[in-house]
Amino acid sequence: MRKFLLTARSTRSLSLFSCGLAAFLAACSNGGSGGGGGTPATVLAEVEPNETTATALSLTLGRPASGDVVTAGDLDLWRIDLAGGEIVKFELEATRIDQDVWDAASNTARITVLDSDGTTKLLEHDLSGNFSDGWSWGDHDLDIPAFRAPADGTYYVQIAQDNVAAAGGKYALTASLVDLGSQQVEAEPVAISGVNDTVATAETITPGIVRGFHVDGESDFYSFTITGPTVVEFEMLAYRNGVYAGDDAYYDTEIELMDSDGVTVLRNDDDTYFYDSGLLHYLDAAGTYSLRVTECCGAGDAGYFLRFGTTSFASATAEVEPNENSGTANAIAYGASVAGSTSAGDTDFFSFTGTAGDVVHLQRFDSSNGRGFVDNVTFELLAADGTTPLSVDSGGGLFTTRTILTVSGTFFVRVVPDASPTSTNWAFRLTRFEQAGFESEANDTAITADSFDANGRAAGTVDPAADLDVFAFTATQGHLVTFSVYASAGSESDGFGDLSGHGSTLDPLVIVRDELGAVVAKSGGTLVNINAESITDGLATLAVSFVAPSTGNFTVEVTDSAAAGAPTNTYVIMKR
Repeated sequence: MRKFLLTARSTRSLSLFSCGLAAFLAACSNGGSGGGGGTPATVLAEVEPNETTATALSLTLGRPASGDVVTAGDLDLWRIDLAGGEIVKFELEATRIDQDVWDAASNTARITVLDSDGTTKLLEHDLSGNFSDGWSWGDHDLDIPAFRAPADGTYYVQIAQDNVAAAGGKYALTASLVDLGSQQVEAEPVAISGVNDTVATAETITPGIVRGFHVDGESDFYSFTITGPTVVEFEMLAYRNGVYAGDDAYYDTEIELMDSDGVTVLRNDDDTYFYDSGLLHYLDAAGTYSLRVTECCGAGDAGYFLRFGTTSFASATAEVEPNENSGTANAIAYGASVAGSTSAGDTDFFSFTGTAGDVVHLQRFDSSNGRGFVDNVTFELLAADGTTPLSVDSGGGLFTTRTILTVSGTFFVRVVPDASPTSTNWAFRLTRFEQAGFESEANDTAITADSFDANGRAAGTVDPAADLDVFAFTATQGHLVTFSVYASAGSESDGFGDLSGHGSTLDPLVIVRDELGAVVAKSGGTLVNINAESITDGLATLAVSFVAPSTGNFTVEVTDSAAAGAPTNTYVIMKR
């Protein structure tokens, strides 16, 4: 089966560890003492030879480094000094920065984090299973979202080809500190079993980050207490971090949410973020509940992070009858938590104001993912006429309906009961997951190009078939620039399937040009073997990166790779 959220509470259910959208980049990563988190730094280019600890160049937090492993068998080694307990994201941009070359070689980059001796593996991604059971989610950039330094010291990052017998390409590597705040550490020692392996011995946890260790074949149990109606959120991070300490397998996680009786399983999840588990569930009553952390498949031993978040529904907005049509709809706003009930023939309407470029998420709770709810209901997002459904994506175990608004105005949430006569309670959350300035047509040339908004975002629609949307920006020589496009659900390597896709049918093609019109970077539908995506940006349909060859004006074009326009060819593009 194909497998797929904190120190501060967010209204959005996006993986903090992956930091996929721009608002989270600042929230969870910073450059530390080396800069970053502010003005971009000039890329540090490799100097050959750099294959040994003696010749490894030093990474600076927040400053990208660049190199290439074009020649089969070549490897590059980088060093970084870290304090014990610091958590670092290593973002490897290879398919995103040199896509045609990596694709032509049917190869991808491999990243390995080594201990201070330069040989002992601490974390490694292994696409083809050279040393383990292999990565199962397609050929793309295999980043490491959260490496925790076990002690003060110098560590090494090795970049090579996945297939060392074949050619590779260029890459950029950036190390950024990740702030997960204070972490609760599992009481059971690393690689030991028997301390918290049953419901009776479950450790008490509170919202935040739990750091633990999984021993193959065992379970870790955690308990938590809520005082009223609450949505709980859990996310595992292990698989995305890579193979742990040279083990023979990735740790393929699974979690089970257990009722207050300690026996009844309310929900289980195998895959939400690639093979890392995640779930949201509505709990209707005060009590103490449990979470079991175990494994789905394979034999991987590994350290893990568990994120636990809560949202109280004790003060949720209650529906007010009558609200059976758009004319009597209850008014709500982004950030609203709403609770109500319905039975056969009772349709409920809610209205909200949105702006073109808003990425809207509607998290839905009924009997599928809510304790105490006895039937299913249908939740719909409707246009201003109160009748026409918006183009959405809604599949997946996070039960989140997603869309990109193309006009500003009033929109509706419609709650429709199941065909059965059963009366049931339900709940939902409405959030503006992201926002972007919307294009102004015509913007199909460099002269008429739009600008990105203050946050480096833009949104639009590619329609008709010949439509081309152009956005202007400036870049400084030697700076790394990355564009991520959120449109249709991705390809085989799209590991955030429960949140990817935003009601869009666009398979985007992205081209970056200098002020003379020359192509300096390209991404899109011509790629055959690799996918221009990554672990740390698992929501993006695709991304493209480049190091600015000069200081000046550039444009980026968004069009349809299939040259087929449609009103549902919507997108958001983000620059960083």
